[in-house]
Amino acid sequence: MKFKLKLVTAFILFTSFSVSTFGQEISLKITKRYINFPVSHEQEKAVMTFTIGAKKDQSFKIRLAKDEPQYWVFLDVAAYKDKTIKISYAGDKSGLSKIYQDDKIAGQDSMYHEKYRPQFHFTTRRGWTNDPNGLIFYEGEYHMFYQHNPYEKEWENMSWGHAVSKDLIHWQELPLALIPDDMGTIFSGTTVIDYNNTAGFNKGKTPAMVAFYTNDSPDKEVQCLAYSLDKGRTWTKY
Repeated sequence: MKFKLKLVTAFILFTSFSVSTFGQEISLKITKRYINFPVSHEQEKAVMTFTIGAKKDQSFKIRLAKDEPQYWVFLDVAAYKDKTIKISYAGDKSGLSKIYQDDKIAGQDSMYHEKYRPQFHFTTRRGWTNDPNGLIFYEGEYHMFYQHNPYEKEWENMSWGHAVSKDLIHWQELPLALIPDDMGTIFSGTTVIDYNNTAGFNKGKTPAMVAFYTNDSPDKEVQCLAYSLDKGRTWTKY
């Protein structure tokens, strides 16, 4: 009986995060809100890539812990619900088995109660932040975008984090607004509300929120734009 119980427990733990594991990749059918990743600075950075079907979705660098993690980071995957994501990793594959999905962020219960966590000024839930970008007020909400590395405490993976507030004191952190793509990482920029439909993205009476930013790559920097029709919750790159 004890032997059977151990087998059942092991099966449940395995299927909770992975449908299949081959070499340096795993496949996840997304059923939860977040994917949690273990991080250790004893590991070198390596590229992790998400693929859906035959199409590359995104990639980023992460120090995936193979032993005890120093901390955990996460990715909000609500937009991927019921899709199967193949996760490949160019580094030590040992940490792939520690990745798991959940409706809670790893360490969520202690979040914002950490000893050295600032309590008045905004801080992101996990990762590294730098200069604010695209500060704008629209329909009762202050929007703050900011330079962000969601996957460790040092500079890398430049993305636009996003938070909103109704009073500039209490902030709600939203999913990442803009993430690196084949043109490069997402550097600083600004946002505007296109009331006059100058760019042609408006839908009916809904004006587009338009973001202008720099895509940075080793070869060059280029100016880009993206737009949102749902108050910055989702974005379309142009």
